[in-house]
Amino acid sequence: MEKIGYTLLATLLAALSESIQNNTTVTPVILIPGICGSQIDGWYVKDSAPHYYCQKDSGGWTLLWLCIDCMIPPTISCWIDTFKLDISDVNNIKNRAGVQTKVNDFGYTDGIGYLDEHHFVVQFEKLIVGLEKLPGYQRGISIRGAPYDFRYTPNTKVGQQYMIKLRYLIEETYELNGNSRVVLVAHSMGNPVTVQFLKTMSEGWKEKYIEGYVALAGVFGGAAKAIRSLLSGETEGMPQIIVDPLTMRELTEIYMSQERRKGCPRL
Repeated sequence: MEKIGYTLLATLLAALSESIQNNTTVTPVILIPGICGSQIDGWYVKDSAPHYYCQKDSGGWTLLWLCIDCMIPPTISCWIDTFKLDISDVNNIKNRAGVQTKVNDFGYTDGIGYLDEHHFVVQFEKLIVGLEKLPGYQRGISIRGAPYDFRYTPNTKVGQQYMIKLRYLIEETYELNGNSRVVLVAHSMGNPVTVQFLKTMSEGWKEKYIEGYVALAGVFGGAAKAIRSLLSGETEGMPQIIVDPLTMRELTEIYMSQERRKGCPRL
C-alpha cells in the first residue's frame, strides 16, 4: 500500500463527484482492506496452550492482529495457537475453543490506518490523510472503514454477517453525508469481497447508494503470493530475521481466504 500514489488517488476519488467541485457536498468513501489488512482483537480463556509460558487468559480484549510483540520467538507459537481457526467441521469454521474475536473500529478508521499499536505497519493511513486535505472530508463521517476478519471467506457465517454490516454501513454513510452516494475503495483481497457483496444487491439499491467502485491491486484471478504462503510461508511484510516464514505457514494454510486467493484454475 505504501507505493500507491495516495494524494493522486484521493484527488481522483474527489473528481468522481460533481458536487465536491461545486464545494457543496462530498462523495463519502468507504475503505475495504485486503487480506491481513484489518486489525483483529481477541479475548481468550483457553484450557490448554502449546507451552508453559503461553498466556491462557487475556483478561479482556487485546490486539491479536497485528501484534508484533506476539510474533517474536518463542511466543509466536502461543499467538498462532490463539489466532488459528478450528476447521474440524468445514460447515462450521470458527475460532478455537475459548477464543472470541472481533474486528477493531468497524465504520471508522483506527482499525485500518495502521495494523499494529506501535504504528510501524501502515495500511490506509496515508490515503486517509490525503483525503482529509480535501474540503469536507472527515474521519468517521465521509471517510469510513469496513474492516473484516480476513481468515474467513464471504460464504461462511462470519462472512455473511460482514455483508450485512457492510450494507448498513453504506446506507448509514449515505445518510450522514446528505444522501450522497458512496465510493467503495477496495485493496487486494477486499476486491473479491466487494464484488461478492455487490452481486447480492439489487440494481435499484446500487443505483441509490453507490457512486463508484475503485479497485486497487484486485486479486480477481488469484495471486501467486497465496501459493508461496502455502508452500513456504509468508511474513506479510515482517522482517524474516524476526518472523520465521515456515512458522507463519502453520497459520496461513488454514485461512479460508487463502484458498480463494489461489484463484481460478482456468487463468
